[in-house]
Amino acid sequence: MKNRIILTLTLLLAALGLDAQSLTMETQTLVSSDEQFTVAFVFNGENKPSGFQWSPGDDFQLVWGPQQSTSTSISFIKGKKSQSVQYTYTYILLPKAVGTFTLPGASATLKGGGTVSCDPKKIEV
Repeated sequence: MKNRIILTLTLLLAALGLDAQSLTMETQTLVSSDEQFTVAFVFNGENKPSGFQWSPGDDFQLVWGPQQSTSTSISFIKGKKSQSVQYTYTYILLPKAVGTFTLPGASATLKGGGTVSCDPKKIEV
């Protein structure tokens, strides 16, 4: 009986770990002063983020965005189903000046509770 409880708890913890959420910022680190560039925030996990808001700060002009998209990938390996979901928020920015600047990180509240965040990134113009 004790082994069953331990096995059940282990499987439950493993299942919770599979539903982990992550957030990353994807962008260039070197851009021209007259070049528009893309900043994408990619959430990986089953639960769609809510409450996501981001501002590029004072050093960049927001040209377009956010554009929201969803991607789902399902695979079957040896009869077992595996699913991956990505939610992406994409922005297009234009630098206002020449120099080295920091794009602020972002965070969002997740459905079901909790938050996820990513670090700021340096951009050289």
